Amino acid sequence: MLPLLSAGAVAAGTVAALWTYATRVEPLWPRWEALDVPIRGLSPVFDGLTLLHVSDLHARRRNWRGWQLAEWARRFPVDVVCITGDFGDEPADADVAARLLEPLRGRLATLAVLGNHDYHAVSPVWPPRFTESAARGVASALAATGIRVLDNESVALERDGALLPFIGLGDPHTFHDSVDRAYRGVDTTQPSIALAHSWEPAPECDRRGTQFFIAGHTHGGQVCLPGRDAPVSNTHRRPDRVGGLFRTGSCWVHISQGIGQTHALRFFTRPGVTRITLRAVA
Repeated sequence: MLPLLSAGAVAAGTVAALWTYATRVEPLWPRWEALDVPIRGLSPVFDGLTLLHVSDLHARRRNWRGWQLAEWARRFPVDVVCITGDFGDEPADADVAARLLEPLRGRLATLAVLGNHDYHAVSPVWPPRFTESAARGVASALAATGIRVLDNESVALERDGALLPFIGLGDPHTFHDSVDRAYRGVDTTQPSIALAHSWEPAPECDRRGTQFFIAGHTHGGQVCLPGRDAPVSNTHRRPDRVGGLFRTGSCWVHISQGIGQTHALRFFTRPGVTRITLRAVA
């Protein structure tokens, strides 16, 4: 009987330790990653351009974890900061997110797109409602601190006569994206970079000349086993990888594991930000 009780106590202790790690340790243990991404046809004047990919802050009032992570994230000085949505856990928290992100600025630009939480109209009904008015409020709070929000539109960096377009899509998870509108006026024979909250438009952007697509939303699945992809992606169409860098067609895709989350539960999917260096290849 004693060995059986001891085994039960060990099992209970192990479960308690894993739960503590997954809810109290890993969600607060950010990972900083640096990647080089080869861009075919990129003008040599943009070789070495640096991006900081930040996603899914999910800021809330009295969320000191968010303050800490945003402070650490700004230690990566880059040319362009790219933020791929879900600023506040609810649209009303967008002002908190804007203050957290205010020190985080690219030398050339700070660009953003909105995520599903940024469209969410708080309501007691289910399923939740998503409204343009909620999204406009989030965009206004961000714009007031100098963040350029792209809503199915593009902006181009110019250097020595060469252009590098950045295309920003509305949130695909709530079907606010329009690839046709976003690429209006973009030269699709030249490489470009696309931002969206969720990865689903990546194949269509690939067909329009985009060489690099960045997204968030999945949080890396939040829970997975060592060496294996997460079982849950929370997307309409599962990507080849729930988090990290992979290819679709001739386009590189990077899905951020995010900084925050609505529910503080992570297992082998640490939060974090990624510093990306673009490399020109023939």
